[in-house]
Amino acid sequence: MRINTFLARLWAPLLAFVLLCGAGSVFASDLKGAPLDAVASPTKTFLPGLSQSELEAVLKGGGIVVDAKSDGSFRFLVNAPEARKLEEYATRANPELLIGSLFLVPMRKLSEEGLLALVNELSKIETMSGITYYSETRKKITVLFDEVYRVYAPGSKTKLPDLSFAAMPYSMTMTVHIKDVNFGSTWYSLLMERRNGALLVSLTNEKPLGIALFGAFGKRELEMRFLLLPVKEGLLVNGICLGNPSKAVYAFVDVYSAVEKRVRAVQGWIAGRAAALSESQS
Repeated sequence: MRINTFLARLWAPLLAFVLLCGAGSVFASDLKGAPLDAVASPTKTFLPGLSQSELEAVLKGGGIVVDAKSDGSFRFLVNAPEARKLEEYATRANPELLIGSLFLVPMRKLSEEGLLALVNELSKIETMSGITYYSETRKKITVLFDEVYRVYAPGSKTKLPDLSFAAMPYSMTMTVHIKDVNFGSTWYSLLMERRNGALLVSLTNEKPLGIALFGAFGKRELEMRFLLLPVKEGLLVNGICLGNPSKAVYAFVDVYSAVEKRVRAVQGWIAGRAAALSESQS
């Protein structure tokens, strides 16, 4: 499903404001690193690897998703030191499945207070419940993620309230339960980490994922990492997804398509929370 269509269904009321044209640490603002202003530059200067058509798609809000394994490059990553760390991480991991994504959320440049507000928005993990996608099998819009909430530990179904911070915490750890339409109850670790002038957000499965009797991914074998980078035009959401699916699952599932849908869903949720923050501050 195209990402702009997906986001329109996810947070349509925000479209009038934002022209959508698709366990860890949060470091305190006094730590060493470039200030947020240092990375607020025109988007095109951060994306030298994109073709002109891809760049136009991003700037118009369409976003892009890339099969990075087949593409054989990390050209979709922004030209920033923290993105190079993502590339180094993925290169060392050498996963069987590697998906890259990029999306621009039009909004005001984030201040330090704005970064804290964004962390609080992303801590409202229950807002991930109800994310939908178009199911080719069912031929209809279907809920992908439901019953999303914070829990004490992987395996628990005892719901804990969302977190909220009055000041930027040095670190934050969260375990999340997600009822997935295909995988059933799943548990992920949510990581948010301050990376100089950007924010890293990642989800990693903490329990094996399976469909019926077939294992799909072992523990910590599916990981999504998104770098949130303030630029002149708004907030770039630049992601990579690393996966090592079992061989058996390929006989029953289009693994790339299944993972791509989840990448788009999480990216769309992050973009939606950023847009909600922008709306609340307008």
